[in-house]
Amino acid sequence: MVEVEITSADESKIERYADLGVRELWLLQNPDGSGTPRAEFLALRPRTAPRRLASSNVLGGLTPDDVCEAVAGVRLSVTRDERTAAVARIVRRRQRASVRVREADTPYARSG
Repeated sequence: MVEVEITSADESKIERYADLGVRELWLLQNPDGSGTPRAEFLALRPRTAPRRLASSNVLGGLTPDDVCEAVAGVRLSVTRDERTAAVARIVRRRQRASVRVREADTPYARSG
C-alpha cells in the first residue's frame, strides 16, 4: 500500500501510517508557492525511522520526478482523457506490467 500525502505530514501521522502497514509515503509539497510540486518518497516500517527512497519499491520504480511530471501534466489537463494520458505517459516509460493506470469516479475526486 502507498499513501500519497498532499497536505502536511507530521511525525505522528507518519508513524500511524507505518503502524497501519503502509509501505511507502509519498510527500507532495509546493515549498515556494510556485505551483511546481516537489515529491519525496519514504519507506515505512513500524517502529523504524522512515527511509528516503530514490524510487518506489511498490510501484515499479516510479521516481519522485515521475510523479512531479505527472502532477504537472494533470494540472494542465482539461478532460479526464488528458489527465489519464498525462499519467499513462509516465507509466509507459517505466514499462512495468504490474502498474496499471485507472481513473475511476470516486466521491472524493469529483469537482464542481
